[in-house]
Amino acid sequence: MRPFLLRIALSAGVLFLLAGANRATAQAYPFKEGIPAATQKAQDTLAKDAILVGGGTVGNLNFSGIDLTFDLKTGNATAWVYLFYSPSLQKSLPIAVIKLLFYQAIGIGEIPLPIPDGLTDTLNMDGPYINSKEMVKRLETDTAYQRFRQELPGAKPNFLSVAELGDFSELPGDFPLNQPIWSIFFTGEQDSTMTCFVGAKSGNAFCRRISGPTTAVPGSNIAGSDLGLAVLPNPANASLTVGVRLPEGKSLPADARMGLFNLRGEQVLDLTATLSQSNGVPVSFPTTALPSGNYYIRLHGQGVQPMTVPVAVEH
Repeated sequence: MRPFLLRIALSAGVLFLLAGANRATAQAYPFKEGIPAATQKAQDTLAKDAILVGGGTVGNLNFSGIDLTFDLKTGNATAWVYLFYSPSLQKSLPIAVIKLLFYQAIGIGEIPLPIPDGLTDTLNMDGPYINSKEMVKRLETDTAYQRFRQELPGAKPNFLSVAELGDFSELPGDFPLNQPIWSIFFTGEQDSTMTCFVGAKSGNAFCRRISGPTTAVPGSNIAGSDLGLAVLPNPANASLTVGVRLPEGKSLPADARMGLFNLRGEQVLDLTATLSQSNGVPVSFPTTALPSGNYYIRLHGQGVQPMTVPVAVEH
């Protein structure tokens, strides 16, 4: 839920920045360098007690003739968006920063979304991997990331963010959550989809790859299993087919739950009954009544490693 809200806020910030920017060539820079300009702007336009709570950027986008990119080698981005929060006003404000001849900060306006609990505390800047240039060097040491880059050298992240959110249920149990965590999202066709995480303080790195044309997400604490969640088609139009892949001779725990959620974290369809009746056979349900937009299927329960698959509905 919270990473989705952060992505919406920061993506909107980047687009607003581009809409008002000229076509001059921007200079790429690492995450920390734009913070002073963003902080000054936030304190001038939001409140003097404005604090930095998160940040991010898009990884590969052309908008109105301006290329926004993130370099996986250097950690530099064409533009960053910094999210600030005022404790006195209880309001948030994203500040976009682009480097032309100097750092130019632009306030974007209050986020028209509920403020997540995890985005009201000052972002801890003490970690050795809080800056993007150190983060990418640490990411390069992860073996899953290395395999992904070897097989798909042209893949680019579409979004990355850093914040101390505290509810990354998809991370392994030994990954410390009480720190800012970088999230790097690669999305594309079939096996080009992967999400990576880097702890800004601990340096833990973890990548989860969605492989195969069925958008299967591996992972379970059922011994010896290859539990997966498959969603087809994606994007969906009139209907969506969901299947749970189980290892031979295994079954889901009785309390396993599955639902379709919107980006506000509201469950729009309870699929638990469908899950319990399917016995591993893919089931379909209509999506014609759902508004076009982005959703996610979530499978969770005691004895099951939570799995989440993004789903787009297009009419």
